[in-house]
Amino acid sequence: MRELVVENQEVLIIPQDFKQANKGIVTEVRAGDFTLELKYPPEGILVNTYYEFYTQTPHGKLYFDSYIIVCIVFKLLTIFTVLFST
Repeated sequence: MRELVVENQEVLIIPQDFKQANKGIVTEVRAGDFTLELKYPPEGILVNTYYEFYTQTPHGKLYFDSYIIVCIVFKLLTIFTVLFST
């Protein structure tokens, strides 16, 4: 995942019902997850739920669905990425 998502990259988050979409900037990338600082308050974002993610990379548009495991503080989310798919 570290090769595809990098710090300071903008990511769009879309829930399955398309309500309460959000976007943010990646603040930290680790082997199995990354942390995202949201642009808007995380109202309606549920932890332990799958979401769709979209971002632009040097190689084109990247889509993956993954699991939001925890809302750390006001606008920080940790995204679990072991279940990565393209």
